Amino acid sequence: MSLFKKKAAIGVSLLLVLSLLAAACGDDAEEAPATTAAAAVTTTAAPATTAAPAEEDPAPADDDMADEEMPAEEDDMADDDMMEEDPDAPKRGGDLVFARHRDNTTLDPGAAVETDTIYVLDHIFETLFATSADGASVDPWLASGSEVSEDGKSWTVTLREGVEFSNGQPMTSADVKWSIQRAIDEAAFGFLLSAIESIETPDDMTVVFNTSFPWAPFLADLSVWAAAIMPADYAGMSAEEFFENPIGTGPFLFDEWVPGEYIRLVRNDNYWQEGKPYVDSVTWTQVPDDNTRVLQLEGGQAHIVQNVPLNVLDSLNEKDGINATTFPATTVYWVSFNTTIEPFNDRHVRRAIAHAIDQDAIANAALFGHGGPACSVISPAVPFHDPDTPCLESNMDLARAELAQSSVPDGFAAEYLVGDQSPNLPIVEIIQGQLAPLGIDITIRTIDPGQFYSTIFVFDYEIAFTGWTMDIPDPDQKISFMFDPELGGGDSYSTGYDNPDMIELVRAGQTTFADADRAKIYADIQALNAEEVPFIPLVVLDAPFAWSDSVKGLWVNPVGKRHLEDVWLDE
Repeated sequence: MSLFKKKAAIGVSLLLVLSLLAAACGDDAEEAPATTAAAAVTTTAAPATTAAPAEEDPAPADDDMADEEMPAEEDDMADDDMMEEDPDAPKRGGDLVFARHRDNTTLDPGAAVETDTIYVLDHIFETLFATSADGASVDPWLASGSEVSEDGKSWTVTLREGVEFSNGQPMTSADVKWSIQRAIDEAAFGFLLSAIESIETPDDMTVVFNTSFPWAPFLADLSVWAAAIMPADYAGMSAEEFFENPIGTGPFLFDEWVPGEYIRLVRNDNYWQEGKPYVDSVTWTQVPDDNTRVLQLEGGQAHIVQNVPLNVLDSLNEKDGINATTFPATTVYWVSFNTTIEPFNDRHVRRAIAHAIDQDAIANAALFGHGGPACSVISPAVPFHDPDTPCLESNMDLARAELAQSSVPDGFAAEYLVGDQSPNLPIVEIIQGQLAPLGIDITIRTIDPGQFYSTIFVFDYEIAFTGWTMDIPDPDQKISFMFDPELGGGDSYSTGYDNPDMIELVRAGQTTFADADRAKIYADIQALNAEEVPFIPLVVLDAPFAWSDSVKGLWVNPVGKRHLEDVWLDE
């Protein structure tokens, strides 16, 4: 979730409210986005329907029976009547209820930083490009294609014909220019776009982005939620007025938000994907307790629930009328150190802790087969993951040898920060026990999840349980944030880690186009973290969901996108 790309005016203060640790999670989509250095690269429009991964229920095809295509005298013969001839065809209608553990925090994609908020706003606002179903690249979305110049510094993007905002206003290049500039200037994750030096609009359907230097992750960066396209100048309203009832190109419109209870969206009849969405509305309810969400699914009060406890997932899947499984995802959890304080500024201390932690034991005890031990900070579901990252082995003798070389050879006491409702608290308790033989006395400090990241970002911690779920199919989003304290937007994810060799690698990864060369750079980054361990990878986790048999067409890609425009109800 960045380089000479960050302008000096972009400050860490923009990110102090960032909440990256989502419950979505990773698998094995290891191919990098298709980019080439030497010649112009062109991408062309994908079909309006995004296909689900082959192993999941496919997303329904476009509904060619839409009301607007039927003769006026046959309006009463709604799609439902005609679709009954094919029991597998999508049905229109119904109100989908999606139970989750956290509420929205905003309706402004520029201010959004928590994944639960982002996943709702994805259905109101859309971006020029979107992460593909397998999570390995981007597909044109509001764009129909793109071309990059031979010097890698100018990207020409052609817009998709026929896209309208929910108020019926056609989307043009002026809207795109205004939206992207707003994201650069105001959005918390605008630093991902700040390589852009200028934006040109030669006609209504063409946008030219000129960057300050060659920028390999550019199309992936345009897929980040903060780059959502909205009407220029807030469609003549003030920002406050606009976000009270936002206007986007997405499949749904804002209807009602009762903070702490639910947020409801209704069908956008102007949506550019003909016939979609299928359901009349989607209501996301806030249900903090994991077991209560499951009970609501079983009782029919919810159609879909997320963050299902891993220990009940398999048994839940065996119940009639319920599907429960995990989707491949990109989440990696790790130990973070505040390297600005003693003793965690001591590399030997961090290495001692890394040798003492047994990731296999943690995965076996806490994940119930739905994930596994992590060695790299890059998930296997993210391009340029290196499965051969040379991690520090779990070995108590090596741990003692490292600690003996440190500033605290006899051990020390420290606080380990974790959210007090975190399902990962058992992992922290396991680590507490694994460090005890070293003479490291860990006190677990719990904190309200809503205050967790604001605490991290002011360095009010010693050790913390953190992690990352990707939002784009390019490792730069997390790697720059984690390892470039000057330009990454987050003071090395609030660890204070500052290694010139790592910074050089990070910036090389951003400006190198050839996939093979980028793969080598990111392998070196993963190896250097394994050597220095400002972050100790713990586990990778898949994304647990459960849903009623009445829900059809549900799929979740590795960066957590749900595409509920593809979902229909068969009740």
